[in-house]
Amino acid sequence: YFGSGEPGDVMSYDPKTGIVQILGKLSDKATQYALIGDDSAIYFGSCCLGKVDRYDPATGVLESFGRMDDAGSTYQYAYTLGADNRYVYVGLGQSPWYLGIYDKQTGQKTLYWKEDNDTGGNVLQGVSGGWYYDRTNSAQPWYRKYYKLENGTPIEISKSELPPTISY
Repeated sequence: YFGSGEPGDVMSYDPKTGIVQILGKLSDKATQYALIGDDSAIYFGSCCLGKVDRYDPATGVLESFGRMDDAGSTYQYAYTLGADNRYVYVGLGQSPWYLGIYDKQTGQKTLYWKEDNDTGGNVLQGVSGGWYYDRTNSAQPWYRKYYKLENGTPIEISKSELPPTISY
């Protein structure tokens, strides 16, 4: 499964048959990031309004969670993603960078550090599972902060507590 740039198609490729199928269209312009969540669905972060879509291969349903920051800039990326069984964690970006958390049960969106002028922020997946976030702040560019993302909440941890993460 993968998403395209413009026009933002969600597609599948069967390596046995060589067939590519268009499964639907993203709610935004283009795929910025895609991954498999803990619920086995495929999540797509998009450009250029910071929207998130979810495709469930078991049901064939493509759904949009909309913009993660309804008051975000007119040009924003859902740059990195993570998804457990209830929450979607979204590294939103392009000056500033910040974290958005979407509750799939209630539809509530919560933003963290939007006003802090972070120069970087990424959602990370632990090699053994779990979701994490690292951020760099403009006031202290030499100092990074790390968080475990659990039950829809970022919990600050030390760098030594950050486990090995998957590199995408």
